[in-house]
Amino acid sequence: MFFLNRTAFAVLFILLLKNAFSNVLNNGEKECPVIKAMHEISEKISSAQMKISPNENVVLSPLSIGTFLNLFYLGTTGDTKTEIKKAFVYPEEVEEHKIHDKYKRVINSLENDLKDVKINFNTRLFLQKEVPILDSFKNISETFYNTEIEKVDYEHFPNAAKFRINSWVSETTEGKIDEIIPEVLKPDTKLLAVNTLFFNASWKYPFYHDHTSPGIFSTGKDNITIPMMEGSCDGLIILMIQNWNLK
Repeated sequence: MFFLNRTAFAVLFILLLKNAFSNVLNNGEKECPVIKAMHEISEKISSAQMKISPNENVVLSPLSIGTFLNLFYLGTTGDTKTEIKKAFVYPEEVEEHKIHDKYKRVINSLENDLKDVKINFNTRLFLQKEVPILDSFKNISETFYNTEIEKVDYEHFPNAAKFRINSWVSETTEGKIDEIIPEVLKPDTKLLAVNTLFFNASWKYPFYHDHTSPGIFSTGKDNITIPMMEGSCDGLIILMIQNWNLK
């Protein structure tokens, strides 16, 4: 029987992403240092988050984390740029343009024509309107990271900026997340970097509603009884929780 508790779910999620990223590479590139660095820093962040919130379910996207850090890496110089590269543990011999190119390949691989599979990966930088930005940064962020820059006015219209960001998140997640910023934004805000990852697909081995029965689920604090559907794949019994809203 295969059952997902908090730790197992997080580990499984990382393994699934690793498998997906590996499919982007040629056989001779399985040990790509860029992809390896993304995996490692995401696992570190995931482990740290579990220690901070041991009783909460947390799912992190390594690609989203890597995209943000690489955009910051792209837009910085000096000690800050050096520290970001150290955090990723990128080897010294890896040239910056190769880092961006590898991420582009991974992000583009999400745009597939598979039946009943939809993946939307979007990143947007919401920048205070009068803050200047280099054309080189804008071009690389759009070309390699599918990232657009949108000017808003946090200083004079913080509520309008908040509404715009929440609207964009709702649009890119098809309404699954309708509000990411509940509080009023501070007028001295200069930049908010936002990423959404929307995934929708049919099960390869479908679950059937008539196989639903009560099951015990551990929240980390209590055991509760909830409806579960049961299915099987190559002799492996899988339980799925109904109405589990993951956002």
